[in-house]
Amino acid sequence: MDGKSMRGSTHRGEPMVHLVSALDTAHKTVLAQQRVAAKSNEIPAFTDVLAGIDPALLAGAVVSADAMHCQRASARFLHGAGAYYVFYAAGNQPGLFAAIDALDWENTPVAHRSRDTGHGRREVRTIQVLPAPTGLAFPHAEQVFLLERYTLDRDGAVLSASAVLGVTSLPGRLAGPERIMGCCRGQWQIENPLHWVRDVVFNEDAHRLRKGSAPQVMACLRNLAISALRLSGGGGIASATRWNHRRSWRPLQTLGILD
Repeated sequence: MDGKSMRGSTHRGEPMVHLVSALDTAHKTVLAQQRVAAKSNEIPAFTDVLAGIDPALLAGAVVSADAMHCQRASARFLHGAGAYYVFYAAGNQPGLFAAIDALDWENTPVAHRSRDTGHGRREVRTIQVLPAPTGLAFPHAEQVFLLERYTLDRDGAVLSASAVLGVTSLPGRLAGPERIMGCCRGQWQIENPLHWVRDVVFNEDAHRLRKGSAPQVMACLRNLAISALRLSGGGGIASATRWNHRRSWRPLQTLGILD
């Protein structure tokens, strides 16, 4: 789950259209999307988006979201739908953050480590996991974790370091440290397969539609195009878009209307 503002939609002091989307990270396709009310924020939209998804798809799913959505009501909603959550804990939940931060992380061994290399840099991630402490004031919490990320240059010097605390309703029998880290990485990856593609390939932020529901409708059409291209196995979105553009019948083939 993540939100995105459409920068070109602002007009005469009105706020930008802000949309919250649910992305299936396995297939990198958008399942649902909701516009945030002008005088509201993403928090109420969280359950509205998920309520629009087929309950059969939501049951058993793991929903990840950033610290804004670490809310008790959201945790209860997901539990009632038969889904699990992976949330970051931050200053918007000071009691929860303090309780997790006070645990003995210094003497908790690293349970899983991953490494990636690219663009002349290395990224190292580590995760430590503990059972949720008794009396933790957050619904259905099963495990808590400390996730650290380090970016290093070619010589091994640390360029940046960050750490986040989190909580999940996934019990240990269903999710070990590696899976929890994978859920967190899925949350980070929404920027590239969805937001980056809409901005760079479809030039969304430069689009000047402003009135009524037009910006949201266009975002839905972009989501549809991205999802259809991904499910068709047509390679990169940019090259697949060009391939479909060159012949009038190819979009119908991509959508399964023509053989």
